[in-house]
Amino acid sequence: MPRTVPSRIASALAGVIALVIALSGCALLEQDPASPDVPRIEQDEDLGELTVYEVDTAGELVPSASGLDAEVWDLFRRVVTPAYAAERILWYQVGDDPDSDLLAWVVESEEDPELWNLAVNLSAAEDEDLLLLTLIHEYAHLLSMGPGQPDESGDCLARPASAPCAEDGSYLAAFHARFWASYGEEAPAYQEADDAVTADFYADHEEDFVSEYAATNVGEDFAEVFTAFVAEPRPSDPGDSLVAAKIAFMWEWPELVEIRERLRSEFGDIAWVEF
Repeated sequence: MPRTVPSRIASALAGVIALVIALSGCALLEQDPASPDVPRIEQDEDLGELTVYEVDTAGELVPSASGLDAEVWDLFRRVVTPAYAAERILWYQVGDDPDSDLLAWVVESEEDPELWNLAVNLSAAEDEDLLLLTLIHEYAHLLSMGPGQPDESGDCLARPASAPCAEDGSYLAAFHARFWASYGEEAPAYQEADDAVTADFYADHEEDFVSEYAATNVGEDFAEVFTAFVAEPRPSDPGDSLVAAKIAFMWEWPELVEIRERLRSEFGDIAWVEF
């Protein structure tokens, strides 16, 4: 069955969706009505026309999709498992803009803070390796913001700007403490990234990161390192470089190693492509 929005929320759905997309860095310009058998169409500043599907409790799309929309969703379900997709994703949005730098994103759903929305730029599907890595990257974000990971205590304002709002002992908190805390105020903020600050930071610390995009903030660094962890062999010497140490960090979490083994079994050799 599809997850449905209560009628008192449905009347304000357009405003809710606008807020969700604004928080993700995109703006809702126009929304077209749709019948139950036709996906909703939205206009997005970055990707243009977005086709929107609801994800039901079995991880199926409502209404059903076809073509590339369906192929990308099926690939995502293979990456995260159908059960995980059903448990964590509420809306699946697809656009197609080859001129956009955005490949995909996940954003917390306003309808239910335990659920997330996934958006994918179908132009990324032209490169199968890049698409797979992109979906693994987004999976890493979901894992790092899953149950027991975000800090709901409300004391996040007391943390350094570069620190995530994450529980002590969570993936992101541990990753920040080990690899980002020493940068101090030089590090880009976890939220509201500044491209100029990130570019300068990366230029000063290029050897610390698996890709330039990883220097955006600690969350993107975690997601990029996780993707490299899945695609690359285990470092023979974690002390060889900070990048090797970051990948070795992932090996300390048995559940992440399990996910790596499942993905490599599912997809075989995964080619690393820098974002």
